[in-house]
Amino acid sequence: TQTVAELIIGMAIDALRNIAKANELVREGKTSAGIGGREIQGKTVGIIGLGQIGMRAAKLFQAFGAHVIAYNRSQSNEAIELGIEYCSVEEVLTKSDIVSVNLPLNEQTRGFLNADRLALMKSDAILVNCARGPIIDNQALAKALNEDRIGFACVDVFDMEPPIPATYCLLHAKNTLLT
Repeated sequence: TQTVAELIIGMAIDALRNIAKANELVREGKTSAGIGGREIQGKTVGIIGLGQIGMRAAKLFQAFGAHVIAYNRSQSNEAIELGIEYCSVEEVLTKSDIVSVNLPLNEQTRGFLNADRLALMKSDAILVNCARGPIIDNQALAKALNEDRIGFACVDVFDMEPPIPATYCLLHAKNTLLT
């Protein structure tokens, strides 16, 4: 739980602060000046799936000063006491600057974030998936990224086990962090 929650936070920080890009530029003999960065503080973070990992990530995001909203099938007293606002999945996608997917993979969640739902996200939003690859329609995600309809995607899980084939859509999508 802690390991995955920290990975979610780490990926979000990298996406916001351009850490991997700055590293790449410096290694190429260039400067990272001007690539800028943003903070978690003051952002709205949407957690889709507020189980153990989602709850732990929510607490970590709150420690950074983020406002956390969540979609989950059921509500917990702990989340309510922490000030987490429950919303529909559509509201989470529409309102969030960062969206973390933490659902289990089953027949109800396969393709859960399809093209229509991805289209609800802000154009500068960050999507983090450390749950299961098939929860997101990754073809639709790659298209949304390449068309600048979503700002950035951090993906630790894929439609198949690594190694990832060279033709896989997310390998060629812009604004991605893949691990």
